[in-house]
Amino acid sequence: MTRWTRLWLLSALFLVICLIITIVQFFWTDKTIGSLVSNDGRSVVQGGDQPHVVLIGIDSQDEFWNNIHKGAFEAGKLFGYTVEFKDVPGDKQEELAATVNRYRIAHVDAIIVRATEGRVFEDAVRLAERSGIPVITIDSDLKSTIRSAYVGSYQTGAGMFLGQMVNDSISMGSSVGVIVERKSSIQQMKRLDGFASVLAGMGNSIADVYESNLSIVASIAQTERLVNDFPNLKAIVGLSNTDAPAIAQTLKRLGRTDIKVYGFDESPETLQGIREGIIEGVLVQQPYQMGFDAVRMISDKQEGKLTPSDHYTSVKSFTKKSLIAQEEGLK
Repeated sequence: MTRWTRLWLLSALFLVICLIITIVQFFWTDKTIGSLVSNDGRSVVQGGDQPHVVLIGIDSQDEFWNNIHKGAFEAGKLFGYTVEFKDVPGDKQEELAATVNRYRIAHVDAIIVRATEGRVFEDAVRLAERSGIPVITIDSDLKSTIRSAYVGSYQTGAGMFLGQMVNDSISMGSSVGVIVERKSSIQQMKRLDGFASVLAGMGNSIADVYESNLSIVASIAQTERLVNDFPNLKAIVGLSNTDAPAIAQTLKRLGRTDIKVYGFDESPETLQGIREGIIEGVLVQQPYQMGFDAVRMISDKQEGKLTPSDHYTSVKSFTKKSLIAQEEGLK
């Protein structure tokens, strides 16, 4: 046997092995996605002949996403859907795209996903839609021509609402610092656009925008940076749900409680900060309703009902006065 013949045979054997591995992985993934069962609806759930919906989010341990999961799970029980939850931390579009593609190959009945920006992710959504699998974006959106529908807050309007809250508490001509999750986040930038437009309408301005990457440690560091870079700030606003408590505690430690703090969403730490008076106010979304409505929309679609391209859930504000009033009313 010549050297070239041996090389050709080895190459052919290698290609055959790779093909076998690929086929095994495909069927293993399909079987795994379709068979793992969870009793509480927090991880993978699948059972019986019910339609299978997957909700791809960030972190099921996070208060906001935990409530989205609860809403989706309850809607699944009500409308007869098996709901599976898959965490993909951050805005890593390659990982999100790979996850969407994996569930498309597994032939789920619908996908609910927090959108991120990027061609790779958009292409994965297009492929799912072309395969007959409706994709519902939740909390963060894509172009309406790509996905079936969006469920969540009207992010630009939410930012405007928060901007008005801040304007009402500071004097005209004031400077405000902003901390966002990521500047690459579609959701965060829409909030920022709405916030900035209302702020400017009253002659106020944004000193700078820093990123926290959903890290408390980073929120603390960025708060210190804002105070050092812009000592005359009148307020610091956190546009993601982890920022406000870290901002408030940092300002308290630095002795800068003259700087007002505003944030998004009602984590236990945020609400405690409002009670203590170190957080001025917060804009609260309705994550449970988002999860519930997303599954309900899928059910309506499969029943042939007319569904909107955009389904906006409500927001509400909390200050110390309104929070105490609500808690007193619940006693």
